[in-house]
Amino acid sequence: MIKEKEVKHLAQLARLELAEKDLPKLEKDLASILEYVGQLKKVDASKVEGRGKWPEANQRPDEARPGLSVADELLSLAPSIQDRYIKVKSVFKHGS
Repeated sequence: MIKEKEVKHLAQLARLELAEKDLPKLEKDLASILEYVGQLKKVDASKVEGRGKWPEANQRPDEARPGLSVADELLSLAPSIQDRYIKVKSVFKHGS
């Protein structure tokens, strides 16, 4: 059985604020989840076919492909470019 101290610790790790009144219900819910996981651990799945294998047809070769860098992509979207910089209107008044 999970204890209140453990529920508080899990809440702290998850950065959750819990009201004291909610702790008993969360203890019960977490205990139920852990019990179910315990039952799943007992299941013998060694004879289940296709476990952990992907059909060859769904695999693609892992190879580098030529493409644009992020900077090149951004520059291609800019309305005006000068010396690989995005050209924008001046925001300062000249001569002030």
